[in-house]
Amino acid sequence: MKSLNSYKLSGNASLLICRSDIRYKRFSRSVTCIVWSSNPLIFAVGYGRYFFTPNNSDGLVYVWNIKNPVLPERTIRLKSPTSACAFSKRHPNLLAIGLISGSMVLVDISTPNCPVIFESQETGDPLWSITWLQMESYGEDEMLLAGTQVFRIPSLGNY
Repeated sequence: MKSLNSYKLSGNASLLICRSDIRYKRFSRSVTCIVWSSNPLIFAVGYGRYFFTPNNSDGLVYVWNIKNPVLPERTIRLKSPTSACAFSKRHPNLLAIGLISGSMVLVDISTPNCPVIFESQETGDPLWSITWLQMESYGEDEMLLAGTQVFRIPSLGNY
């Protein structure tokens, strides 16, 4: 039996969360990140793996719309397990995804096939944190930063 929690959001909106879903248990994946878009109806959930064993498991990100809690709007399959996600504040259709392999993938979620716009090289160190920065010196562009477990913070350019 599923366990449900209901949360009150701003206005008359509420969110009903199902804690147990058989679809995700059979893939042996753990939730590694949950991030909201600047559009309050859209959020992304990244799925990694339970243990950090040297196997060739893949990554998975579902992009959800609160209006349809049964099926994800987008499914993004990746070469390596997911470790972090972040939506652009300026371009809410851009989703940066960090992977256990140390690479980062930038996808456009505005189309159903979610094309990859950019993919960095693998560093071997998992990307645990991703942040979009908007600085005055860059004008209206955002800078994408990622943090690894060895405290490197590579800048991946402006978007």
